[in-house]
Amino acid sequence: MSEMERLQRENAELKAQLDATSKGRQTVRLGIGEKGGVKVQLGTRRFPVTLYPSEWLLILQHADELKDFIKDNSRKLSWKKDGSGSTE
Repeated sequence: MSEMERLQRENAELKAQLDATSKGRQTVRLGIGEKGGVKVQLGTRRFPVTLYPSEWLLILQHADELKDFIKDNSRKLSWKKDGSGSTE
């Protein structure tokens, strides 16, 4: 019985994640990759983005520059149709 209950809970969690993603609310999960990198799994992507910690920190140092670049070039960039491409 406990295995059945565990599977039912797991199924409910997966359904909740799917519902959240389909409603435009992105889920973000963090993890550690096989080679020690930081994995970021977005609810809208099939595979995670994995970079070493120093690479993530460098990107985060330039977050404002990245946001400005996206705003300045928004018409040239491709956006997902589910509305998850908001720049605000």
